[in-house]
Amino acid sequence: MPEIRFKAIVNPVAGSGSSLHRWPEIKDMVQKITSDISYTTSPGHATLLAAEAVSAGFDGIIIVGGDGTINEVVQATAERDIIIAPLSSGTGSDFMRSLGLPDAHEILESLASGIFTRIDSGLMEYGNRQRRFLNIMEAGFGAEVMLYVNSHRRSRGAFNTGVIRSLWKLRTYGITLRYGTSVLELETVEVVVANGRYFGGGMLASPDSSLTDGMLDIHIVGGMGRMELLSKLGKLRNGTYISDRKVNTYHLWELSMEGNAPMEADGENMGTLPVTVRAVPHSLSIAGKISGNSGAES
Repeated sequence: MPEIRFKAIVNPVAGSGSSLHRWPEIKDMVQKITSDISYTTSPGHATLLAAEAVSAGFDGIIIVGGDGTINEVVQATAERDIIIAPLSSGTGSDFMRSLGLPDAHEILESLASGIFTRIDSGLMEYGNRQRRFLNIMEAGFGAEVMLYVNSHRRSRGAFNTGVIRSLWKLRTYGITLRYGTSVLELETVEVVVANGRYFGGGMLASPDSSLTDGMLDIHIVGGMGRMELLSKLGKLRNGTYISDRKVNTYHLWELSMEGNAPMEADGENMGTLPVTVRAVPHSLSIAGKISGNSGAES
């Protein structure tokens, strides 16, 4: 019987360094499963390490880092025969919120026992590039916020400052959204395309989304002024904004958007539209049994 092999990828600067502080707490647990541990040193490094692990035939990858590190690993492991075990230690941890996974000990036990759940990913195609996302991709206001956040990563309160700055220069975007044979001509401040439920460090952007239904939830926020949008931000945190009369929701497998809006996915800016986005069902294997959804468990 072939040996089961696991690789650990640790991002020591995730969560403004909280990953490095948490690492001693879980290092012993990880080392009981594998001694093959690599540390990331730059953006994109986790993707390279994960690709090497896939090529080397590892059975699973343990990820110690935030949503950004998990996203990097997914770029190399989606639609591959490998299990990932995320032990989140970043600032947002939105993917872990969407999963509802237990603590690190139980996740590692599931990995060692070969217990996993297959979940969906989202796939963006823009220009001549592709990018996977797990939580949310968006075009418009939220992407403007992330432009500020990502250029001020070391600043405290960068997200709140980004929201205020983006509100000050708020604008509507002309976006053409296509799905099937339908064409929507939009004047919108924001289009959210959701695979998971959370973004922005705990904001419930898409309360009805499932990681295992093979579909994406699209929330289109119509044109509104600064004060009106500001008044809705509290509803964004608890997900009730989707019932607003200026928000329209669609449940789609694939869509395309054209226009002049900036876009981001899982917290990383991706330039501007156009983009085609589709759900890729059961394309990732996550260690553990995900509670409250209908994933394909093994």
